[in-house]
Amino acid sequence: MPRLRIPRPSSLAGVFDRTCFVLVILLLAATQYKQFVYNSLDPNKCEALLHHGQWLDSPNRNPPHRPFHNWQPPGCMLHNYRGDKIAKCNGNGKILFVGDSYMRQIFWAAVKKLDRHYAHKARAKQLVDMHSDISYSKNGANLKFLWDPWLNGSALFGELEDYRRRQGPEFKEEVTKQELGSGSGSGRGSGRYTEPSRSVVILVGGGLWQARHVHQGALKHFKDSIDNITATAYPTGTMASLRTIPLSSQEGIQDQLFFAPVLEPRYELLSPSRERTIIPEKIDGMNSYLEELSLHRDLNVIWSYANMTRGIPEVYLESGIHVIDSVAERMADVLLNLRCNAKATYQNGYHNRTCCTGYPPMNMVQILTFFGFVLAMFVAALKGNKGSSGTNNPIQGRSEKNNVGRWWLRTQASMDNTRSALPAFYFLGLFLCFCFMADRTHALNKVLKQYDVLEFRALFLVAFIPCALVIRGPPSILGRRRSSPSQGTSTQQSFLPRSQAEEWKGWMQVYVLVYSYTSAGNELDFYEVLRILIACYLFLTGYGHTMYFLHKQDYSLQRVAMVLLRLNLLAVSLSFMVVRPYVSYSFAPLASFWFLVVYFTLRLLRRCNDCLPLLVGKIILSAVVVTFLVHTNGLLDLIFSLFDKTFHATWHTDEWRSMLSVDIYIVYVGMLVAVLHLRISRLLAQPSRSDRLFTEVVLHYFWVLKFLAVVLSGIAIPVFWILTRRSPDKRDYDWWMPILSWVPVLGFAVLRNSTQFLRNHHSAAFAWLGRHSLECWLLSQHLWMAGDGSGILSTGLWDGDGTLWNDRWRDLLLFTGLLFWVVGRVREASATITAWVTRGTGEEMEVKDKKHPETSGSELRLPDYGNAGLPSPSVSGDKGGEGFDGMKGGAWRGWGLKRRLVVLGVGLWVCSLLS
Repeated sequence: MPRLRIPRPSSLAGVFDRTCFVLVILLLAATQYKQFVYNSLDPNKCEALLHHGQWLDSPNRNPPHRPFHNWQPPGCMLHNYRGDKIAKCNGNGKILFVGDSYMRQIFWAAVKKLDRHYAHKARAKQLVDMHSDISYSKNGANLKFLWDPWLNGSALFGELEDYRRRQGPEFKEEVTKQELGSGSGSGRGSGRYTEPSRSVVILVGGGLWQARHVHQGALKHFKDSIDNITATAYPTGTMASLRTIPLSSQEGIQDQLFFAPVLEPRYELLSPSRERTIIPEKIDGMNSYLEELSLHRDLNVIWSYANMTRGIPEVYLESGIHVIDSVAERMADVLLNLRCNAKATYQNGYHNRTCCTGYPPMNMVQILTFFGFVLAMFVAALKGNKGSSGTNNPIQGRSEKNNVGRWWLRTQASMDNTRSALPAFYFLGLFLCFCFMADRTHALNKVLKQYDVLEFRALFLVAFIPCALVIRGPPSILGRRRSSPSQGTSTQQSFLPRSQAEEWKGWMQVYVLVYSYTSAGNELDFYEVLRILIACYLFLTGYGHTMYFLHKQDYSLQRVAMVLLRLNLLAVSLSFMVVRPYVSYSFAPLASFWFLVVYFTLRLLRRCNDCLPLLVGKIILSAVVVTFLVHTNGLLDLIFSLFDKTFHATWHTDEWRSMLSVDIYIVYVGMLVAVLHLRISRLLAQPSRSDRLFTEVVLHYFWVLKFLAVVLSGIAIPVFWILTRRSPDKRDYDWWMPILSWVPVLGFAVLRNSTQFLRNHHSAAFAWLGRHSLECWLLSQHLWMAGDGSGILSTGLWDGDGTLWNDRWRDLLLFTGLLFWVVGRVREASATITAWVTRGTGEEMEVKDKKHPETSGSELRLPDYGNAGLPSPSVSGDKGGEGFDGMKGGAWRGWGLKRRLVVLGVGLWVCSLLS
C-alpha cells in the first residue's frame, strides 16, 4: 500500500514562495491590462474624477455617523485642499466661480477652506449682497465669484476672451517665465484683494434661473448661453479633453474652463411658485444638452456633481435647490483636485493626491535601482552555471607561498562571498521596485480610507483571536523535553523573556495595522490606546538594549553598525526609491535615536555601570540632557540644518520634536527596569549577606514585593484609563503621556510576568509578527496601504459600495497575504545584507559559527536588536568590530569596518544628491 508522504517544511516554504510569486505576476498582469487596455483612455484618472464617484459615508451605513464627508472617485484619492495649498495652486492668478446661487455656495465652500470663521460670519450676517460679485483673498489664495445666473454678463465674457487669448503658445511661455521669476503665492499675508488678471480655473454653472423665470423657450435660452460661452472661450476645433493633456509640465492641466451640470432639485421641497416652473423636463433637457457637448465636443462638465446628489434626498437643504455644506465642500475639492493635483505633484512630489495627476519621472537613484535589480537577477541566474568552475582551476593546487596563487584564492573567495549576498540584493531590489510600481504609478488603484467602528473591531478580532490560540512554551522546554532532571531549571523563563517581548510587538503591530487601515485616528479612544502601544515599543527598546549592553559588555563599533544598519536599511532604501522623507518612517528614526541614547548613556564612563547609584545617576543625567536637547529652541534646528546642507535631507523640526517629546521618558523607564532586573536576578542567584538595605529587602521580602507589584498593577491600569478618559482632545492627552505612560506599560509587564506559567508561554503567531514588525510597518505603507499610508491599495478588479463586507474584503485578503510573504523575504534579505556589510558572509560566518556556536544559526542571520537575549557578535576587545577582517577568504579582506562605513556614508550622500 503506498504511503502518504507529507512534504517537509522546507518544500512547503518553496511551494508557498512560488505560489506568491505567481500571484504577484498574475496581479501585475491583470492590473496592467486594466490600466493600459481597459482604462487606456484615462491613464491619469482625470475622466474618473470628472464623471464618476460614490459616497463612502452615505447615511444608510451603520452605525450612525456624520455622512457626506468622504467622496471616492474610481481608483484614486481625493485631496482635501486648504489655505497654503490653494495659494500654490492659483499662483499669481485667481480661481473664478460664475453663475447662480449654486455656484455661490461652492464659492463659499472654497472660502471656508481658507477661513471658516469668516465664511460662517459673512453668510450668516449677509455682509455681502447675495446678488453681487464677491472677492476674497487670504495669504495668496485668490477667489472670486461673479453673480451671473443668466450666463451672459460682460464680466464673464471678458474673462472668457482673456482665457482664449492665453491659449496661445506665446502666452504660455510668458506665464511660465513669470511663475519662475516671482514664485507662486506672491502677495501673501496682505489681507487685501488685488485683482489678478489671470483665472487659473473657471467654473461656470447655471440653468435654474432659466427654468424659473423663462416659461417658454427656457431650454433654447440655456443652449444659446452655453454656445456663446464656448464660442468665446474656444477657437474652432481647439476644445480638448483632459485625457489628451500631458500632466508633466509645471502647470499640470493648464488653465481650464469647467461647467457644472444643472443641479436637479428636490422637487417635493420646492415652494409652490418654484414648483410650477422648475420642472423635470426643463432640467433634464439642459443636462442632456451638456451631455451631448461633453460626448461630441469634449466639453469639460463635472458630472460627479450630479452623482453626489442624484437619488440622495439627505444632501439637500430645506429649500430643495441647495445642498448641505459638506457636499458643497466636496464639490469644491473636486474642482481643486482637477486643477491643482498635477501642478502640486510636479512642484512638491506629494503622493496623497492621485486623481488627475501624473507621477514625476524617475530620478537617477530609481533608475540605478532598477538597473541594479536587473543586474543582480542576471548574475544570480549565472551563479548556478559557474558555481563549480572554480574547483578545476589549476592554480588552486599551487603552494600558498606563491603570491599569484594566494591572490587568485583571495579573489575567488571574494567573488564567491559576493555572489552569496546577491540573492539578498536581488530580493530587496525586487520588492523595492514592487513598492515603486504599487505606490508611485497608476498600475494599482488607490482609494480613500473610511472609518467604521464595526469594521475596526471585526478586523482586530479576526486577526487577534486566531493568533491568540497559537500558544507555545519557551524554546528551552520544547528543545530539552528529554533532557536530564538537572537541566530542568533551564525551562524557567525570567522576567520579560525574548519570546514574550516578540509577542508584545506582534499583537501591538496587529492593532497598529488595523488602526491605520481603518483610519481610526480621529477617534480619541483608539488614539489613546495607540499612544500606549508606542510607549510599549519604546519601553522594550530601552529594556532590550540595556539588557544586552550590561550583560554582554559589547560596545564595539560593529554592534552599533549592525543595529543601525538593520534598523535603517529598508527605511532608507524606501525613502530613496519612493522619494519620501526618511523621518516620515517614524519607527526607524525613533528606534535609531533611542538606541544611540542608550548606547552613549551606558558606553560613557562604563566602569560606573557596576555601581547601582552611579548607573542610575547616569540614566537620570541622560534624561536631563535629552530633555534639554528636545525642548530648547534652536538646537534641533541647527542639527537639522547641518543635515540639510550635508545630505540634502529635510527634517521637520516641529514634527520630530513632537515625536520625541510625547514618549521622552519611557525609554529611561525601560533602562531602569533592566538595571533592577539584572541586579535582583544576581542577588537571587547568588545570595550573600550584606549590610546594604537594598540587598536585605530583596533577599528577605522579594515575594512580598512581588505580590504588592501585582496588586498595584491590577489597580493602576484601570485607574489610568479612567483618568485619561477625561482628556478632551489629543493635545491634552499628549501633554500627560510623558509623565504617566509608564503606569500602564509597567502594569501590563508585571501582570504578564506575574506567574511562571505566563512567563513560559507565548503566542507563536504574535511572536513571528513581532520579529517582523519593522518590515511589516514599513512595507505596509506602500504594499498594503497607498499614498504613504494615507489611502488603501486596491486592484480595481471588483466593483462595490466601498464597504469592507461588500467590496474591500477581496483586496484585503489578497494584499495581506502578499504583504506577509514580502515581509518575510525582505527581513531575510536585510539581515543577510547587514551581515555582509558588517561581518562578511560565506566562509567568514562558517568559521565564526564553528568558533562560537552560541552565535550560530538563524539568530545570527535574523537578529532582533530590540530584545534581551540577543546573541553576542563575540568580537574580542573593543577594536571597532574588525575581528573578521583578518580571516582568510573574507569578502571584505583588507577593508576595515570603519572604511566600509565611510564608503556606505559616501554612497548615501551621493544618492541624496542624485535624488
